[in-house]
Amino acid sequence: NSERTNCENCPDNCASCHNTNGTCIKCKNGYELNTNDNKCNQCKVGTVSNNGIKCISCGNMKYQDQVGQITCKSCDSFCSSCIKETGKCDKCQPGYGYNKTTNGQTCQLCKDGYYYEGKSGASDFHGNGRWVCGCGNQDKSYAGQHTRAESA
Repeated sequence: NSERTNCENCPDNCASCHNTNGTCIKCKNGYELNTNDNKCNQCKVGTVSNNGIKCISCGNMKYQDQVGQITCKSCDSFCSSCIKETGKCDKCQPGYGYNKTTNGQTCQLCKDGYYYEGKSGASDFHGNGRWVCGCGNQDKSYAGQHTRAESA
């Protein structure tokens, strides 16, 4: 004969709760404790929690594209910055240009005859908020189409 009790489980996604009233004290990893109602809320994309108390934003060059996670992922090393919720590049490292013909926002090595200094200048900005490899004012190179302009 096993002994039976009237004890109940802590609420869903709660790692530990008060032993007399069941209010959550700490959530499972990937969740944060809402102090207004003592319920656990899943961390949103771009944030993580490895302590069950608070979700924190992914740091520089890190991202998380799924909810309820405990660690951030590293952005592509060709990016100089990336979107915290998707990991897609929003700026490329020097020598790499944005290529919108790829699936997603990626940076690729500039082809011969083109360069990218890694600055956010108007001369290397081409539509959709992305930078591509250019060749000064002679540039007619748009993302994915690296062709040098004809000289006049």
